[in-house]
Amino acid sequence: LVKVAEKCKSQAMTKADLPEVQEAYAKLRPKFAKKKIDLKLVSSATGAGVRALAIDLYKLVTGKGRIEDWDVPVETVKANAKAEANAEAKAKAKLKAK
Repeated sequence: LVKVAEKCKSQAMTKADLPEVQEAYAKLRPKFAKKKIDLKLVSSATGAGVRALAIDLYKLVTGKGRIEDWDVPVETVKANAKAEANAEAKAKAKLKAK
C-alpha cells in the first residue's frame, strides 16, 4: 500500500455536478498540475469522471499500462493491438540482429 501511495500522482475532487465545484476545479487544476498531480473531477450523482478514475486506479494498482479486461472502445483495442504487434516485431528484429 505504501508503494502505491508513493506512485500516486492523481487526486479526485468530488461533487462535479455542482457549478461551484466546477469553478473551484477550474482554478485548482493548474495549481495541482504545477506539482505534477493530475486532479480529476468526479460525480457519484451523475457518474461523470468515475469510469476514467477507476481505470487510472486499476492501472496504478496492477502496474499495467493498458487495460485488458475492461470494456474499452474499439479504437483503443485496435491501437493497443497495433502497438503490441509493433513491439513484438521490434523485439524479433533485435533478436535476429544479435
